[in-house]
Amino acid sequence: MPWNFYDRPTDRQWCAKSRIDRRFKRTASVPVGDGYGLADLHHGLLEAAVEAAALHLGLRTSKKHWEKVDLAIDLNRNHNLPDVTDLLGNLNNARKAAAYGTWSSPTSMLRILRRRSNDMSTPSPRCWVTTMNESRKQPGKKWPDVILRWPTETAKEWTTHLLCSAQSDNNVMAIVAVGSAVRPSVMSADLDLIVVCRELAQSALKPPIEVDLRAYAASEIDGLIEDGNDMLGWAVKFGRVLYQRERFWDAVLTKWQRRLPMPSADAAARRAEEAFQRLTKVFELGDRNAAHEQAVSYLTHAARAELLRKRVYPASRPELPKQLRVNGFLAIARSLERLLERRYEDSDEVASLIQGRRQTRG
Repeated sequence: MPWNFYDRPTDRQWCAKSRIDRRFKRTASVPVGDGYGLADLHHGLLEAAVEAAALHLGLRTSKKHWEKVDLAIDLNRNHNLPDVTDLLGNLNNARKAAAYGTWSSPTSMLRILRRRSNDMSTPSPRCWVTTMNESRKQPGKKWPDVILRWPTETAKEWTTHLLCSAQSDNNVMAIVAVGSAVRPSVMSADLDLIVVCRELAQSALKPPIEVDLRAYAASEIDGLIEDGNDMLGWAVKFGRVLYQRERFWDAVLTKWQRRLPMPSADAAARRAEEAFQRLTKVFELGDRNAAHEQAVSYLTHAARAELLRKRVYPASRPELPKQLRVNGFLAIARSLERLLERRYEDSDEVASLIQGRRQTRG
């Protein structure tokens, strides 16, 4: 259905349009080699376009990334607009990978963008029991109980399919859940999974946007852990195995649990600085959604850097404020806690954070 954005504008439509305009203004300032900047810019542009179309058609919108994907599906299926769901998911994966330093070149970004969806056939109920029997990590306890909070039913269905299909896929050596979804007494917004494969090139997994998946080659696991890889180190210390073949993950734990290297505090500090630079840019452009995300990212990396300097292993993001308080970093703890609790539209804390950082730096 052809439509003009400027027909029957509402305040929220104008906000969406302004977000698109601000993102376009950023294009000139993003260096070609800035992986996060490029991925985040285009992801934000696409989300703003989806929101504008939804508002024009009178659909309910949301701040959650995966609910915007649902909106994009609705716009395609019921309103004959282009299907941008895969592109939204791929750009979201790319920006998260860049933010956490898990890719460093345009080639690796292209690999992310070339992933294709697997067949999502309905899994057999017996897979739940069989998968945990294969892993032998927690006899008598089904793997769904390991995931304490599911972001959506879609995430649960996709993970069920992944675990069931892994049993007949010799390429999959282990699947481990990490992040706040497996940590008790904290909030969580998504699900983080690690998949270890014999041959990484053969992996073509395409999770829903609320599932943050990282794939690693089995032959590289020991070297990455020894070098202080954040995600794999966290998996060894806090992760919960969902599936393993030939007790692969058991062997990793036996080797590394008692001598796990600490991630690099300098790398965390560098990521914090990069996030702060992005924060100031999007805040000056008036993009409050992006500013809130970048403020949380900046404080998360800054918190991890401070804890690592104290030789404290950082837990999941919702647990960081408590760890910070215990170790005397009260200001960062307060700021991070407020940002995690407050809405995207509340920019006072973000403005205060930027001002305080600039005063500190002189």
